Amino acid sequence: MPRLATAILAAWIVQASSADAVKTSLRSPLAESDNASRRLSFERIANYAPRSQVTDHNAIDLDQKFLEKALSEETSSGFAQAERIYKLGGNSKTIAQVGLLSGLTNNIPEGTDMVGEAEDNDEINLTLYKDAERDTNQLSLRYATSEVQAYFNQCRVGGMESEQKIMNGCLKASGEIKLKNSDQTIQYSYSPATANYNARTLQYFSEQLEAKMLDCPRCPYKDAKMFSDYYGSAKYADEWILAALDGGKTNFVRGDANFLLYGYAGRRECVKKATAYMSVFMFALRSFEKALDFCVDGDDIGAIHSWDKGVAYYTGSTEDQSGLLNGYLMHQLADKRCKNFRTCGPSGGLMQASTSRVNHDILALFNQGQDQVDNLSCAAAQVTKEAIADLMYIPLVQGAIRYAYKVDKESGGEKEKAEGAVFAAAVLPRVYQADTEAAEAIYNNMRVGAPSTDVNVVKEAFESVYRKMGIGCEEVGGIVNSMGEYLEGMRPCTASDDGTRGNDNDDRNKGTDNDEGTANDNDQGSDNDQGTDNDQGSDNDQGTDNDQGSDNDQGMGGDNDMNKGGDDDDKSGGGKNNKAIILGSVLGSLSGVLLLGTIGTLMFIRGRNKEEDAVFDANKATPSIS
Repeated sequence: MPRLATAILAAWIVQASSADAVKTSLRSPLAESDNASRRLSFERIANYAPRSQVTDHNAIDLDQKFLEKALSEETSSGFAQAERIYKLGGNSKTIAQVGLLSGLTNNIPEGTDMVGEAEDNDEINLTLYKDAERDTNQLSLRYATSEVQAYFNQCRVGGMESEQKIMNGCLKASGEIKLKNSDQTIQYSYSPATANYNARTLQYFSEQLEAKMLDCPRCPYKDAKMFSDYYGSAKYADEWILAALDGGKTNFVRGDANFLLYGYAGRRECVKKATAYMSVFMFALRSFEKALDFCVDGDDIGAIHSWDKGVAYYTGSTEDQSGLLNGYLMHQLADKRCKNFRTCGPSGGLMQASTSRVNHDILALFNQGQDQVDNLSCAAAQVTKEAIADLMYIPLVQGAIRYAYKVDKESGGEKEKAEGAVFAAAVLPRVYQADTEAAEAIYNNMRVGAPSTDVNVVKEAFESVYRKMGIGCEEVGGIVNSMGEYLEGMRPCTASDDGTRGNDNDDRNKGTDNDEGTANDNDQGSDNDQGTDNDQGSDNDQGTDNDQGSDNDQGMGGDNDMNKGGDDDDKSGGGKNNKAIILGSVLGSLSGVLLLGTIGTLMFIRGRNKEEDAVFDANKATPSIS
């Protein structure tokens, strides 16, 4: 795990007074639970222990799930329903828009706590979403959410089909709302089926890139700028998604796509993967960046909450606390691709392990960054954030190479061509920043409507920029067959192949070809999608993209964020756990953790193959935080 060791060592040098992250398997159910003083009160996210409440954010993957289900019909009505979910959501940040029977007699500030009733007269906790001025006849009320993911919100309407909606926890059609800590009551009426909307949607993530990642304090954020510069638009994901839904064309500066060339099968892939891997992907990175902003401002509560949100957007609720279930976002993609490239297991080299090396490494970095922003070690947290960003691109590179192979060597059809095109689109801006010629070669071979595809050209172009992307050959791996044997010409690159490439020990001593007994056909869950609702295994990994552009929320929601979480919310920072206990525990074990981390890093360095260069040099030129 060269990247992980390097990132940890770099953070240790920057932050000599803070503890290294606990390195645990993403799938380990016992991770961080052996010390009662460190146990937190919030449910885990694929074994990451958040220190703030992010169940509502974690549920954005349910929009992706229902979007994929609608797309799987491959009909005009199915695509229309997918567009409604993309724009209107249904599962994250629910707001009730109620009409008042008489105007307010006084001003009520945003964030005021209120209480209402559901149809069964159960009490519902609400918060005023926007300031309400005297004489107004309408209120926007945000539903409180539970710390238990399975029941986080029982009012889910948005753009979902009738049978998908959950309304037993919605505010009843008429009645009175009481202000907490006050005798004031307000009479209201509204339509629960149409006036409960969602202020966090897949399209929202696409549309907010400019405001929240480019034109904001301490912006632009690095990755968001790369993508907006490459495509010539801050709404690149939204434009791609809407064009794919409608069968139209994009109008980018670079990387254009003409979806008139595809039918439903190809457009389906281009939509669902773009929502997950272009739109949600970038908002996850935005949350980590925002955590650094809070950190610099000395706001540890806001920093922790924003960091936790980044993990939620990377993972999603369907992964469960253990991470063993199939999800729809980047976490699932990494675990799917590792079986195709023999990069599963803590050190890679395996096919049968349930967790990718990427997710093993990224969990340790999530934990490390969480401690760093909690302790306001901002420069060290920035190093960690950069390492996380690099790792997140690996499954996208693997997806692009895999589908280039399918199209070139296995005569892949429209579906495979479309999957290759959208995977390439999700990573091309990063390649372009490293080498414009490499990006052009990949685009020409993998764009929508490419006349031909040469997987060797694509593979070599990616490999030529691995080092500049901060990734290595061993981390990306090579395409294998069902017996775990590398396909002809698809072995991982090494430093001896090209000195400009990040090398990787060529998997020496890591999982022989059989790799724990092989895996079924290297693509386990090929893209097939079988039209099922969640594509388990399909390439898009249940995490499609759904960013369709329009603005969603019909002008109602936005995220109005004046709050701590940046992306939406929660002035309380999502709820804060007992920081005194946690900090005491961290400081109490500081010396031992630093010693073990240093010893482990030195042992790793000594144990490396002396004939190879390092796989990963942690971002040497990252901008400083002051």
